[in-house]
Amino acid sequence: MEKLIKLKLTKNRIILIIGLIFALICCLVVFYAIFNTTSTPVNVSIDGEIRGDVIIFRHNGGEPLHPENIRILIDTKEVPIGMIMFQEGNSWPWSIGEIISVPYSPSFHQQTVMVQYSTGEEITEIFTFDILPEETPVQTISPTLPTPTALPSPVPTPISTPGNPEARFTASPRTGPLPLTVIFLDLSSGVPDSWAWEFGDGGSSEEQNPVHTYTETGTFSVSLQVKNIEGAHTRIMQEYVNVTPAQVLDVAVSAETEGFIRPDGFAQFSVTGPGSRIKIGGQVIRPETGDTIMLILEREGKGSISIIDGQIVDFSFDNILLYQNGKIVTSGYLSEIFIPSSASFLSTFVLEIPPSQGEYRIKVEGVTEILQGNEKGILVMHLQPDRSGMMLLDTSLPYSVQYRGGAVSISY
Repeated sequence: MEKLIKLKLTKNRIILIIGLIFALICCLVVFYAIFNTTSTPVNVSIDGEIRGDVIIFRHNGGEPLHPENIRILIDTKEVPIGMIMFQEGNSWPWSIGEIISVPYSPSFHQQTVMVQYSTGEEITEIFTFDILPEETPVQTISPTLPTPTALPSPVPTPISTPGNPEARFTASPRTGPLPLTVIFLDLSSGVPDSWAWEFGDGGSSEEQNPVHTYTETGTFSVSLQVKNIEGAHTRIMQEYVNVTPAQVLDVAVSAETEGFIRPDGFAQFSVTGPGSRIKIGGQVIRPETGDTIMLILEREGKGSISIIDGQIVDFSFDNILLYQNGKIVTSGYLSEIFIPSSASFLSTFVLEIPPSQGEYRIKVEGVTEILQGNEKGILVMHLQPDRSGMMLLDTSLPYSVQYRGGAVSISY
């Protein structure tokens, strides 16, 4: 009898374990169904318009599109995600009513533009049209789109075959205020296997589709040399990029919500006096007079900055990459900084404050506006000292953002 009871207990335990495993599998299936965000969008409606050397796309209806899922191809050549530009301060995901643009180069032959939704394993064509040869440069496309159907795989139509290379490229934007970040797109034929860019300001790159930031005003010629086993070709575009002086706005923002600095922005300045010290990643750097310092924020950041009349006494962020006179020195948490005297401060830092129901107090050029809630959020572009030489930022506290300084633009 005692052995029988033990056997029954063992069987009951086995049944219980099997039941728990089954319940866990069910939970995982439900969790995946609820939170999986890579499903193909339904009834997405897009139209497009060619304006000069860019293609404008408008999202007219359907699901929002995320950057990891969207592919834009021009004659089967994918446009890098960094070259997709939002208008009116919008950002990903690409939602109804929002407009994006990509650069393109007119051609002597017909080009096919395709927008695809990709999950990595499945590709859905959601929009396509043909651009007529250069003789007909302007047209508007407003197709009626059916529900997207899944394609088993993309069917590329090569636009170039191996041969003597010919350098061609485009860029966006080609004009704008200092500092100006430009994305270059290689459109060369002949299937080159090496690229040599010269940006006209002393900068260069060997990437196929580089990103370059101009930190001085002027008009710059750009050249691209491409090579392969068949030969080499160089194209020089005279006065191709125009960088204008920045028109700085005096801005003050106070918000009862969280905010952050977008990743990949930089701050750059020249050291104009002795006694400087920067501690980053546990290493102490002592810049000398005349040094150029660049601080790049590698990931989305929360922290603080304090600059008064060229004296930098606070710049506390994690994930900072430090360049000294154009060379990488160190990276990590920037915990201490003291620059007694600096000049020529530039930055591409973007302060983003997401939508919230809290109170916003915004002051631009002396005019104050108080908002109770904001559905679009706030973007403050290219943070820098204001006309009085002051720049104060604090995003380190929860549910509080404070900024006073200069900006090239602000949208909300």
